[in-house]
Amino acid sequence: MALCYRKSTFIETYNNIIMPNNGPKLWPTVDALPLHPPYFRRTIGRPKKARRKTNDEPTNSRRLKKVDGTVRCKRCNALVLF
Repeated sequence: MALCYRKSTFIETYNNIIMPNNGPKLWPTVDALPLHPPYFRRTIGRPKKARRKTNDEPTNSRRLKKVDGTVRCKRCNALVLF
């Protein structure tokens, strides 16, 4: 049996007792600048609908893929420019 599953290891781990504190009124005072959360700048535009997947994640097999990138007119069969 591994050492981490023994009763003696469990007892040694939880042997120390942490006494509760009565709140920030009894904390020691420190002459340092107060800590503030980091500045968060919101990005411009609408948020992304789905997360960005990494390269090793599989693609969605249900999604239709574009086969032909060219668009032609149905009447004269000429290329349509956008």
